[in-house]
Amino acid sequence: MQVLIPKGFNFTSHCKKRIGDGCNTRFWYDSWATDQPLCIKFPRIFALETVKDSTVASKLGSSSVDVSFRRLIRDGIERQQWSESSAVLDSVILSSSKDRWVCDLNGDGVFHVKDVRSILDNIFLPTVDVPTRWVKYIPIKINIFVWRARLDHLPTRNNLVRRGVVLDSDHCDMWYGY
Repeated sequence: MQVLIPKGFNFTSHCKKRIGDGCNTRFWYDSWATDQPLCIKFPRIFALETVKDSTVASKLGSSSVDVSFRRLIRDGIERQQWSESSAVLDSVILSSSKDRWVCDLNGDGVFHVKDVRSILDNIFLPTVDVPTRWVKYIPIKINIFVWRARLDHLPTRNNLVRRGVVLDSDHCDMWYGY
């Protein structure tokens, strides 16, 4: 997965926890309430926390989320982040089901292998006007031949010379026959 990040695709950024009972989700470090972990979204509030590895169940099950803070919230950015985090947490309702990971690449809330394939194709396949997908109605060897031809990777004399293969000439033998 880490090899994709320099190419512009961070798969884990599309994954987050869907909360059930909150027992298997870390309150501050997992992405569950917003598109990023709460420790990143609300860093000033996180700095006040004394129990940084608490679960969602333990934080939301207590009398107040700020019960484990080292001091009271002050005005300014702390008060603003506290208000924003409270608004996010007010909509969370724990249930009896287990927490689970979900991956949402296209916004519909459902993971599809096709979405991953499409993203990876856009990253790794050459950008051309003609589709580079396999055609399932023709033999695989023809698909491979066309793919290699489009990439100019056929073992033609010219390509072999460019790759360092020693040949008598880079001209086609048929050329001299006419």
